Amino acid sequence: MKIISPYKDYYDYLQGVYGIDEKVVYERVCYASINTKGDWQKTGLYKPQYIISSDCRYEVCLLAICGTFYRVYIINGKFYFGLNYADFKEGKYSHIRKILPIDKFREFTGDLNNNCAFWNYGDSSKDRYHLTKNDLNEKNNCPVLLIKGDRQSSGNDIIAKNVRLSDFGINQIISPHDIYVAISNFLSREKPVVDNRTDVQKIIGKGFDKKTSFRNIKTKNGK
Repeated sequence: MKIISPYKDYYDYLQGVYGIDEKVVYERVCYASINTKGDWQKTGLYKPQYIISSDCRYEVCLLAICGTFYRVYIINGKFYFGLNYADFKEGKYSHIRKILPIDKFREFTGDLNNNCAFWNYGDSSKDRYHLTKNDLNEKNNCPVLLIKGDRQSSGNDIIAKNVRLSDFGINQIISPHDIYVAISNFLSREKPVVDNRTDVQKIIGKGFDKKTSFRNIKTKNGK
């Protein structure tokens, strides 16, 4: 794979290990969504947008990477993945409770648990997105997408394309080799061939002319 990018990420060095394949090119330029119509503009790096509460800086992010969702929580510069309110309420994540009060944690994890803990609705025992499959990468022909936190908003759910994965701690759960291979395989996948011809063009392509239809042939033969 050949990477063309204005910034470095944690797996880039593998180009020197595996060699550069000119046929598989990753133009890793960050784009940000500017409205719900799907319009994009090229930007600098789109980094986590932290919420600041007293002495705590935190953010929850959802990334779609090569067909899989990854839920990332960033609390005071540390990364956590697939958290859920039920475990927190039962006394787990004690190291997080020291820096993030329970009301903030409920708010923090409410979107991924479908507000289960607050409304006593559904299953709050797991993150309903983390490590689940998606078709957003395929539909947008982009291996790395940053998604709106709750995935319930109207319009375009995608915030940015081609963010730097190390900014979101992905290097802690996906090895450089695995992410390099995943992105390379995504980019080299076979693209479906879409037939954009009109009905008339398809008829002509089959060897018929548009003036002589099947009905006319039947009438002329008297059958």
